[in-house]
Amino acid sequence: MKDNQELDELWERIQTESIAPAALEKSLRTAGSLALEKGDYYIARKVFTQLGDSMQLQVCAEKALASQSDWAFDAALAFETLGDREGLFRTIVQQDKIRSTHTKSTAQKYIGEETNSTFCHTFQLWSRKKGFRNKIYALPSKELLMAHELSKKYDVAIGIARAGIPFAYLCSLLGLETYIADCHKKGRKNTSFAWKDEIHIEKGSRVLVLDNDVVSGRTSERVLQEILKYTPQEVDLALSIDPKTGPFSTGSIVGNIPSEYGKVYFPKDFSYQHFPQAVQRLEEVLCR
Repeated sequence: MKDNQELDELWERIQTESIAPAALEKSLRTAGSLALEKGDYYIARKVFTQLGDSMQLQVCAEKALASQSDWAFDAALAFETLGDREGLFRTIVQQDKIRSTHTKSTAQKYIGEETNSTFCHTFQLWSRKKGFRNKIYALPSKELLMAHELSKKYDVAIGIARAGIPFAYLCSLLGLETYIADCHKKGRKNTSFAWKDEIHIEKGSRVLVLDNDVVSGRTSERVLQEILKYTPQEVDLALSIDPKTGPFSTGSIVGNIPSEYGKVYFPKDFSYQHFPQAVQRLEEVLCR
């Protein structure tokens, strides 16, 4: 307790008092060493980042990641500063295991600003060509994982506008033949429907429908019935939001998913184990 108080007082003094450069560096190093010793990886990360000490920052990141406490967020920030993608990946895997709320933000750090910016820009252009003005500000990491895995298993993907468009774009980039179905609830019982592309679904095709979630089930049912006109071998469904877990949570209402769909995929069914391969695959496409 005394040592923790000493660390807190030293850190506060560093932040609030005017200290000569030489004395400041000495105080920072003292604070950094004490923070590592006591397991305060927030202060340790801040200190060694300010000092530009990459070796000690690496030590901090590894200790934070290995800690039984939830210091993975600070580990991710340290690895990001170091440009250590492998460290970021290990952090993502650990966060995903405990269902951390920071997993997606760490995945964004792994993806990087350049890839994210390129994806968002090209998505907007692609969306406009389809007749929509969708914008997106972050590459959806779990949908990327799902697209990476599922694009190898199907012949055709159908994205339901508008929520399913980003997912559809990812599948398109990863080589899956993709079409857009503009389907919306109309009134209390009806739905409107229109294909936004010239459709080529061969008899016996394996078709994957992409959407954000299922609430009433009316749009997913209408899209399914339109696809069945082409006599596919199977029609499965991939949703980018996990099922509702309680009366006040958001997500799909599993009981309203039309029973004629075969497999139904949710983000929770996919781990980040193959995330580096998914990102590399996307980067190669975006760089063409």
